[in-house]
Amino acid sequence: MTIATIMLEHPNNSRFVDSSDLSLLTDEELLMVAGGGSVGGAVVGGLKGAVGGGLLGAAGAAATGQPIGAGGISGMVTGDLSGAWHGFSGGGSA
Repeated sequence: MTIATIMLEHPNNSRFVDSSDLSLLTDEELLMVAGGGSVGGAVVGGLKGAVGGGLLGAAGAAATGQPIGAGGISGMVTGDLSGAWHGFSGGGSA
């Protein structure tokens, strides 16, 4: 497990650090600070997006008289990509 520390309200010219001025970050918080993201959130978000996108894509295709298979698959791909991005970037519950 990786742990990072951040100094809180400490002058830059200080040579000594009091341990009460440090805050520990979890692995997920460290990834967010470093510009990474949540891989677990991307997986869950992608799965949820694929299910919702597939259902809505098929329903939209049926309503307009298009083939529901192609509409459902295109909705799954679009929903998967948008759900994965939403989950990776920490957009809440995808």
